[in-house]
Amino acid sequence: MGSYYAGNSGHGTVHAAIAGAAVLGMIAGSSDCSYFDPEDACELLGVSAIVFAGNWIWSIFRGVNDVKEYNRSIQRARLRVALQMVAFRSRSGPVVGVELLRFGL
Repeated sequence: MGSYYAGNSGHGTVHAAIAGAAVLGMIAGSSDCSYFDPEDACELLGVSAIVFAGNWIWSIFRGVNDVKEYNRSIQRARLRVALQMVAFRSRSGPVVGVELLRFGL
């Protein structure tokens, strides 16, 4: 979710796809596995659980890094405004005002 929050939907989609495939693998592997009979084939269930856990941990670290990068980009993009006092003439006479010199990054 951190990757989605940070606007990095590519990372978020990759993690969601891996998690979905791992869950499907655990569902499919659980039909062949009996916890009471060690002779049963539980490889798909075990591998899928390991992939799911690894992806979960990886997505936490990746999400944190994406959010940190997003926050740094927001800080770098903070707008700066430079103002200057100016005098000019209008129909009613001289007027003092503020002129915008620069607005941007």
